[in-house]
Amino acid sequence: MEESQGVEVLNILIPVVGVIFLIAVGVLLLNQYFRKSLVLQKLREEELKNRQQQELLQTSLTVQENERKRIAQDLHDELGATLSISRMHLMKLEQNPDLGDGIKSSILNVRAVTESALTSMRRISHELMPAQLGNFGLIKTLQGVVNQLNETHQIKVTLAADTFSRLEWEVEVSLYRIVMELINNTIKHANATEITIDLKLNKNVLELIYADNGVGMVSKSDSSQGLGLKNLLARSNAINGSFELMDGNGFGAKVSVPINRNYE
Repeated sequence: MEESQGVEVLNILIPVVGVIFLIAVGVLLLNQYFRKSLVLQKLREEELKNRQQQELLQTSLTVQENERKRIAQDLHDELGATLSISRMHLMKLEQNPDLGDGIKSSILNVRAVTESALTSMRRISHELMPAQLGNFGLIKTLQGVVNQLNETHQIKVTLAADTFSRLEWEVEVSLYRIVMELINNTIKHANATEITIDLKLNKNVLELIYADNGVGMVSKSDSSQGLGLKNLLARSNAINGSFELMDGNGFGAKVSVPINRNYE
């Protein structure tokens, strides 16, 4: 009788234990599923956040460059024209034989100031947005900068570039700004006598390699050396590129930008 009751209890307990086991396994699997879903959700949120930050950065730099372009155009078309007309009037006044020597001297001084202002305006306009960049592209614009630097006989600059077609405007202007900032840092801080700039096309990646033979940085990981690394990183990131410092004597940096274009 007791044996029969024991068998009956076992017959009841086994299904119950089985159900409890299945519930436990289900709870465990459900917990893992929710944890995995939570991780995936966090990853998606982080990806969305990064993408939004990237888009915000790109928009910010685009607005900045458009504003630079507008100001440069206004300087050239309006202020430049006004200064040129003023200079013409002054030159005409100088030819008046009835003016005394003192007045002529004053006119000459005013014309000299006007011409200096005109030169400064053209320089500022060019720095804001070089016309060559839009008309001739990145390589020819950089070659012009290199030629101007070499003419000073203070520093030797070498530019080597693979042949490729025009890039998107955002890429060209960002790479131009990066090179100009690196050159400016070299001249101000590095005490260098040589600069090399290489533009290499590696499949669908354009590599900008910059190096000088100056004093370099105290530490490659030190971002407080006055080199504007945050700005360089931001400009690189805005065109989906990467910026990295290179080991070696002097200062070296490499910018890699993915390019989805056909090259000549």
